[in-house]
Amino acid sequence: MHGCWPATAPNAATSCAVTAPPTPRLLALTALARRRIDLVEARKIERTRAGGPRAHLMKGSHQRAIAFLDKEIERLDAAIKALFSKAPELAARKAALETIPGIGHATATKLLALLPELAPCAAEAPPPLPPWRPTRATADRPTRHAAPQEAGGGSSARSSSWPP
Repeated sequence: MHGCWPATAPNAATSCAVTAPPTPRLLALTALARRRIDLVEARKIERTRAGGPRAHLMKGSHQRAIAFLDKEIERLDAAIKALFSKAPELAARKAALETIPGIGHATATKLLALLPELAPCAAEAPPPLPPWRPTRATADRPTRHAAPQEAGGGSSARSSSWPP
């Protein structure tokens, strides 16, 4: 069971909304995404080895390994795409995540797969904070921004510790 945003019940400080266990489709997405991450890492390692010293001795082996990993990654991408087409609830959650600036297909897929607790909460907003307004007690207090001399950063503090 995964946590979510706090419930808006009267005792919201102590209660928390709980999501359902992951669906078989979410578990399949998790397995596919983890495997893809592993293969991308393996491809990165092979590319690094292919550029290393004495790599010319194993050039053909590196090229075959990289080609194989590329094909496997393409197969996994197709399987992930097919899974989203069969699971409209996951596709809707992915689309909601993709509305966030900077989050594209790959990041949204990884978020859904590796952080399933985000998936049910993706469309929910956090509970609103209570409105803040100054009261008489806070209006009379000085601001936190003190003058440099008051905070110890003035010229007098600097001149006493600075070598001549």
